Amino acid sequence: MKLRIPLLILLAAGMLLSCQEKVREEFLASPNLCLEYNGRVIFTYNPVNSQLSCNRSACRFRVMDDTASSYYQLTCSEMPQTVGQTVTADILWSAGDSAENLAALEFRVEKVEGNKVWLWCARRKIAVSVMVIDA
Repeated sequence: MKLRIPLLILLAAGMLLSCQEKVREEFLASPNLCLEYNGRVIFTYNPVNSQLSCNRSACRFRVMDDTASSYYQLTCSEMPQTVGQTVTADILWSAGDSAENLAALEFRVEKVEGNKVWLWCARRKIAVSVMVIDA
C-alpha cells in the first residue's frame, strides 16, 4: 500500500505534465488565425476588421485589428513550412489586458494547410497560427 500512493502521485503528475506539453486539439482544428497563451485566446483574426501582413524576407508575420491596437507579430529564424520543423522566433502581442514581448523561443510547426501554418511553443504554452502571403 505504501508503494501505491507515491506511484499514483507520480503517474498523475506525469499525466498533468504531458497534457501541458501538447498543443490543444481545438487550436489545430480551428481554421482561424489566432494567438493562444496558456490555453487562453488572446487574439483572433477577423477578416471584417483585421489585417494581415507577411514579410517573407524577414520571416515576419503580423495579424492586427484595423486600429493596430490589438495585434500579434511572429518573427521566425526561417520560414515555417514543414510539419515537425522547429524554428526560433520572437513573438510580441498587445490585446486588451495582455501584452508580451518574448525573444528566442522554440516553436514547432504542428500543421500546414495551404498557406496557413500552426505553431506551438511547449515551453511557454504559446499557440500561434499565421498565413504566408505571396507578394
